[in-house]
Formats: sequence, structure tokens, C-alpha cells
Amino acid sequence: MSDDAKLAVRRMAVDALMETRQQEGRIPMSAIRFWADRLEVSVRSLWRWVEAQEPAVRARDAYELTEEDRQAFYDYRGNVSAAWRARARSGCAVSRATLARAYEREMTPAERAFARGGEAARNEYTVYLRYDAEHRNHTCQADHAELPILVVPPGCSKPRKPWMTAFLDDATRAVKGLAITIVPDQATVLAGLKQCVLPDANGLFGGVPERLSWDNGLEFVAGAVTDVALTLGSSPMPTKAYSPHLKGKVERFNETVVNEFISGLPFYTNGPARSDGRLYGPDRPPMDFQTFVDEFLAWIEHYNNERPHSSLEGRTPREAWEGDPTPIREISEADLRWLAIPSHERKVLHDGIHHKSLTYIAPELDGLVGETLLVKFTPHDRTRIDVFRNGEWLCTAYPQHVLGPDEREAVLRQREASRRKHANAMRRSSRRARRRLSASTAGSPSQDLTVIGKEEARRDRGPIDQRDLRRAGRAAVEELGAAVDAPLEEDDE
Repeated sequence: MSDDAKLAVRRMAVDALMETRQQEGRIPMSAIRFWADRLEVSVRSLWRWVEAQEPAVRARDAYELTEEDRQAFYDYRGNVSAAWRARARSGCAVSRATLARAYEREMTPAERAFARGGEAARNEYTVYLRYDAEHRNHTCQADHAELPILVVPPGCSKPRKPWMTAFLDDATRAVKGLAITIVPDQATVLAGLKQCVLPDANGLFGGVPERLSWDNGLEFVAGAVTDVALTLGSSPMPTKAYSPHLKGKVERFNETVVNEFISGLPFYTNGPARSDGRLYGPDRPPMDFQTFVDEFLAWIEHYNNERPHSSLEGRTPREAWEGDPTPIREISEADLRWLAIPSHERKVLHDGIHHKSLTYIAPELDGLVGETLLVKFTPHDRTRIDVFRNGEWLCTAYPQHVLGPDEREAVLRQREASRRKHANAMRRSSRRARRRLSASTAGSPSQDLTVIGKEEARRDRGPIDQRDLRRAGRAAVEELGAAVDAPLEEDDE
């Protein structure tokens, strides 16, 4: 802009401020700041022009940053005051306000943010291309998120923050899989992936996705998780580090969970607190983990089936899912049992398997007391566990306190059936032993094995000669040794 044009703009600003004073009797400070920012001058200079009713005759050229100025900005991590002091020590006579305006004018917000906070801060000012999946089950985004609420885990007295692992369908925004736990691990990811593939209670949102997009967290990039994804036929696509925009839909879902669900519950940790840091809330302790899970699953049901979504033109995820004719590649639940990674080894006791403060039992566990088996489970589902033996699925066990009369009767029938099976096997073994004994004695002549006394032997044979007995004993031993050393004939047994 030329000097004449700058001067004309300054006169227009001064005239507008003077007119405001005549109409209102004063000039609001907001109007002074507004024009000072537009004219790129200080508030003090603008006040001076208004009092004189005339702006400066010559418009000063704006200060242009030098390479040294830019280097100082990066050297001091975006601290303008520190950069100005360093430049002043080097002989630069520009004022701090002028240097600050030059930084704001000639450096982009992304450049200034990068100098202060690095790549993560720069991402806030970067534009991205929007990506939408072509159809349902094309891409499923997954992510971990620590939920800002305190709950009491099973078997604990101290409350902790739970973690959520969500699998979100890119095209329909439907939550296909969800796992809630206190500490996320591979089992959590696999449990969420299992729910992602299986349909829900309404028979919806199932099927194997073509792609799985998640970050580089150790739980997601673990070999076991990758192997399961490849076996299912899904392509795992880990995103670049510090790039949450590459899975922005599930990141936005995490914010929705906090804003619409978590913030309305007691012991929301980001809510208002007292001066001592304690949260405002009920006098009773935080809710237990299972109660929180039940409330969360009910909200997910509402989110998938009833909540309109702005990105879906006001439709719900269910309406978007049902309106998509893309075929679904399904897989049976029996083939998915191995998806829940063996999290614990448990020994079978007389009353069943003890797991997470509950006792689980199934008819198939009879006869395995003392054996250590693998237990696979969904982290937040305590209603059932899958039991594996020697690498193969054995049974699904349920807590004893929820068994009905039919289930208890099945356990008793299995126990009685096992007892009869073992008894029958023992009776068959006894019969085989009797048959072998009778076959070995059937062709041999009977012999009188009656033991005679000393007096009867003297009458039959006369006096006993000890020397004769010793000679007979030695001869018998030599004959027995020769028989042992002799080679066996073909007919010998």
C-alpha cells in the first residue's frame, strides 16, 4: 500500500472515532483497539492522532523481519520478549511492540505454534483433506481413551479412571465394538474387535471390515492383534505418530462420549471442584465398575439407534447402516472364540474356576479338578468366560450364582455320567483280567501244593542230610543259570 493510501485510511479511522465521540460523548476502548489493529499502530499513537484530530502526515513503512529475527523467535521457542532482548543485545533498535507486530504479520499461526509447541501444536492450524469411506464395513477406526470419571473396580476400594476402546464404522458412524477396562492391553483390543465383527442384540452392525485404522499404540500394533486382523481378512493400517486427524471420526466420538455422557455422571473429574480439589458430588462413594458399564452400554444403544448425526444428514447410525446395500461378510461366533486372548491361567477347583471375584462352572469341567486351564473373557463382561484346554475350546462357563435349575441339573447329570463311565471302564478291565487268568491256567495239570510238616518228611525220606541239601541246591542254581543263558527258540514265549 502506498503512503497516500495509508494516510487516507488513517484519516478515515480518525474521522470515525471523532464521530463516535460526538454521538456517544466518549470513545470506547474496544473501538480504539479495533482501529489500532487494522492500522497496525499502537493504541497510544491512535489516541494521539484523535486528540490532534489529524493522523501522522507520513505513513511509516512497516518493519520487516530479518533472518536473525526469525532465528531468535525459534531459539526462544516463540517467546517474543526473549527474542526482542536478544536482538537488542545484537544492536537491533526496533521496539518490542513493533517486533511483535512483525512476527504476527509475517509468520503464519502454524509457524508460530510450531516454534512454541512443535508438531502437535502446529496441527491445530493445518488444513486436512476430508475422507469418507465408500460404504459400511469399508474402514473401521479404533482408539483408546481414558474416561474422566472415577469408578470402583471389582475387588478394589480405591476409585480409578476406566479406559474405553471403541471401534467406529467410518461410513455410518456406528459403534461396532466396545471394550471397557481399567488397564488397556491386547485382550481389550481383541475383545473390542470381536464385538466389532459380531452383530449386536438387534442383529445389526456386524461383519468383517475391509480395513482397520488405529494408531501406533503397543496394544494395537502387537503381533497377536495383527495376526488376528490378517486372519480375518482385514488390512491393519496404523496411522502416523502424532496424527490424530488420520482417524478423526473416532477422536470426535471420544469427545462426544465425554460431553454427552460422562459429564452428566457423578464424579466427573473435569467438573467443578472445591478449593481443596475435591469434586462436587454426592456424599456416597463413586459407582462400581459394573454399574458404570451398564450405563455406558445403554448410552451406546441410544447413540447407535436413536441419536441423529449431523454428518449423516440427520440420520441415525442405524438408519445409515440399514440404508446401505453393501453385502456383509459374516463369521460365526464359534470361529471367533480364539479372538479373546488368554488373559489368565486358572486352576479348576472343586467348586469351579475362580475369576474376578466370581466362581464359574460348567458341566465340562467335571473331572478336571487340579488342572490349569486358559480363561478368555471380555474385560467388562463378567457374565461368561470361555475355557480352553490344550489349545482348544472346552466350554463356556457361567457364574454359579446365576445358574438356573436346568443348568444345575446339567452339572449333576454330567458328574453322574462321568462316574458311571469310569466305573464301567473299571468293570471291563476286571473282566479282561479274569479272562487272561483263566486262559493261562486252563491247559496245565493240577498239582498238589499242600505243605507237609517236618515230622512227615522224616517218615517219608528218613533223616535229613544237610550236605545233600546243599549239593542239591547248588545243582538247581546251576541248572537255572544255564536255562537263562540259553538262546530262545522261535516257539519259546
